[in-house]
Amino acid sequence: HQHKKIGVLYYNIKIKHPYIIYSEQLTSHNDLHEAARNLFAAMRKLEGSGAEIILAENVPNHDIGIAINDRLSRASA
Repeated sequence: HQHKKIGVLYYNIKIKHPYIIYSEQLTSHNDLHEAARNLFAAMRKLEGSGAEIILAENVPNHDIGIAINDRLSRASA
């Protein structure tokens, strides 16, 4: 994704790179329920950020994390 403006949606691993123009953290406490509550607002912010590409980190794939990962997968299609 060289020379593209990148937006990042992350669970708990913040990535730093010169092309990242915006990032959103789903939770600061590794809390899947907090991540689920913040998911749609974070996605809307990223869409409005001017990013040309949005990269998303999957959350732990258990409990409500399964639904979050499914939503992220559907959004990428």
